[in-house]
Amino acid sequence: MDMADIATSATVVILLAAVLAAWLRERRRTRTLLGVLHAEARGLCAEAAGLAEALARRQADGVPIDQLFLDMHALSEPQTWPGLVSSSGLMPRDILGRAVELHGHLALARARLAGLRSGPRDRAGAGLLVTTLLHAANGGEGLLCEIEARLGWPHRGEPHMPSATALVTAMEDDTPEVFDRAYWSDPV
Repeated sequence: MDMADIATSATVVILLAAVLAAWLRERRRTRTLLGVLHAEARGLCAEAAGLAEALARRQADGVPIDQLFLDMHALSEPQTWPGLVSSSGLMPRDILGRAVELHGHLALARARLAGLRSGPRDRAGAGLLVTTLLHAANGGEGLLCEIEARLGWPHRGEPHMPSATALVTAMEDDTPEVFDRAYWSDPV
C-alpha cells in the first residue's frame, strides 16, 4: 500500500465518520423533538378528555352548564407546538400529520368553548363541543402511540371517557341532522 492509498482510505474513513456523526446528531435532535411533542400532547389530550367527561356528566345529570363551570374548565394553548413547527422537517410525516390533526381539533374545541361561553348553552352546542374534544383526545392518543412506538417507550394507556362517548352516541341517535355527517364530507 502506498501513500496515495493510505490518504484515500483515511479520507473515506473521515467522510464516513462525518456522515455518521451528522446522522446521529439529526437522530438525537428528532428524538428530542418527539419527546417534547409527546409531553405537550399528553397534557393537552388529558385536558380535552377531562373537559369532555365533565361536560358529558353535567349533561347526563341534567345540571346546566353555567359560567362558573366554563371558567373552571379551560383548554390550554399549546406552548411548544408553535416552536416545533419550524423544525417539522425533522419529524416523520405520519407523526407530523397526526400532530397537525390534534392541534386542529383543539383549536376547533377552543373556538366552540368560546362560543358556548358567549352564546346559548344548548344541548347541541355542548354535544358538538364534546364530539370535538373526543376527536382531539382520541386523535392525540394515536399521536402518543405513534411517538411511543417510534421512541421505543411503553404505551401508558388510553383516555377513559365513558360518559362522553355515551353522550355523543345518544346525541347522534337523537339529533341525526346535527351529527349525521362529518364536517369534511360532501354535501348531500
